[in-house]
Amino acid sequence: MRNHGKGLLGSFAHHVRRAYLPALSFALMGFGVILYQSEPYIDHSPAKIYGSGVGGTQTTVVMDSPYAEGNPNLTLISTQLDTDIEASRSRLKSTAVYQLKNSSGKPQECILQMNPGYIIDRITANGEKVSFTDKKNDHEQMKDIIVSLPAEKEIRLEVRYKGYPKIWSETRKQLSGYKIERDYVELNGIHLRPVINASAEGAGVTGEITLPAELLLISSGQPAQVIHENEGGTKTWRIDDPGGSVSLFAGDYIKRELSGGGTPIYFYYSAKHAKQMEKLGIQQILEDTITYCTKRFGPLSHTEAEPLSILETAGHMFGGGSSGNLNIINESHFSEDGYINSHSGATIADSISTEIIQTWWLQGAMVMDAENSDWTNGGLSVYAAYRIAKEMYGEDYAREHHVEEWKKAWNSMNHNFYVRHPEYADILPEKYIADLQVEFSTIRTHAGMALKIYRAAQLIGGDKMDAVLTGLYQNGGTEHPPFITWHDFLNACGLTEEELNIDEAI
Repeated sequence: MRNHGKGLLGSFAHHVRRAYLPALSFALMGFGVILYQSEPYIDHSPAKIYGSGVGGTQTTVVMDSPYAEGNPNLTLISTQLDTDIEASRSRLKSTAVYQLKNSSGKPQECILQMNPGYIIDRITANGEKVSFTDKKNDHEQMKDIIVSLPAEKEIRLEVRYKGYPKIWSETRKQLSGYKIERDYVELNGIHLRPVINASAEGAGVTGEITLPAELLLISSGQPAQVIHENEGGTKTWRIDDPGGSVSLFAGDYIKRELSGGGTPIYFYYSAKHAKQMEKLGIQQILEDTITYCTKRFGPLSHTEAEPLSILETAGHMFGGGSSGNLNIINESHFSEDGYINSHSGATIADSISTEIIQTWWLQGAMVMDAENSDWTNGGLSVYAAYRIAKEMYGEDYAREHHVEEWKKAWNSMNHNFYVRHPEYADILPEKYIADLQVEFSTIRTHAGMALKIYRAAQLIGGDKMDAVLTGLYQNGGTEHPPFITWHDFLNACGLTEEELNIDEAI
């Protein structure tokens, strides 16, 4: 547009001064893209839709990686680690040595999968450098490294790497992920070392882990042992996990031995929480639960060489779980406010008890049904926590603090707008749908399934239900042994699916 009195060139010069605004906008957008691509702490895994659909329909997880399948020509014999964890710098330097067998007699392509925060320095096979490609294709908390292997039958693959574990993008809001911190370390699987796409049945992991001297190391498999006290205030520990899925935890842990299990069981908790543990009466809660499960189902198959260890973990890793002979419980379960999960019960003790019970149904039995994804160890553990409360405090207490809480969770899910109107879920952001799916799946597998078991107990009697669950635990299933299926449970109870309609029962 001409500006009167300035001429053509004057008008152009007058208006071009405002061109910095769109230029600045483009520059800022470009800078934002660079920041996203260079994000140092969070990976770039795409959001996933998984679990059961919001309206009850099933959805399928599609792996982003084309390298998910193993190489049938490669067999992993063993893995050895030499890892220096620099806790003050939140990083590690490590060498992983894999003993492999190549049955093809030809060069092979090998895939390593590892946390996106780690960088490969060097890879050798039988002492010779080999080529590799970092695909930088973040997915499901990992990335893929393609390695070219020689045709030799016996291969010693040595991988040197360094870095720090990045947080999975799915949990970026909670900053939940595996950690290396000055006073706490939590690493396993791809977050500790590259995992190789080879047959690995029976291939154990051994190694040496160097840590600050003030941290106590707890490892899955055999208890970690100090083998060196080094200059500079560090200790080197020996680890040995015959199962191969090694998990490491290190912190200011206090160790207690627990009774009632018939096998060695230890509890580790942070020294910072010693007073709270005493106030909570944690040892009594744990031993009451262990005693009940041991009498009802039988002792776990742990030994002094590989004892069961119950660990309090840092608050950034939510919930609990099991890794080999480790039972993991988040510190929020033990706080004064307490992690009260209405799927499990109404008190801190209920929540802790449920986490311990799951050890029996995860490690002592195999619960799975391909046709009913709601049938898991979760519902069985929640119901068992109710039975413990009933024995200790009576039916009224158990019903109020367990059964009524399950009903609240179940009704809350069924009254959700997107459950009642699943057609509107299609317009929601994928991340929001995924969050709803996780929440509703947990309610169905825990509160919902516990209500079905409770309903079955009402129909056949509580004592008979105890006998049914004991029999299934000790003998396994008959439909697809050793797995205990939903139909195994129904047959053992002499009931049908229609008789356990909890919507009608509540």
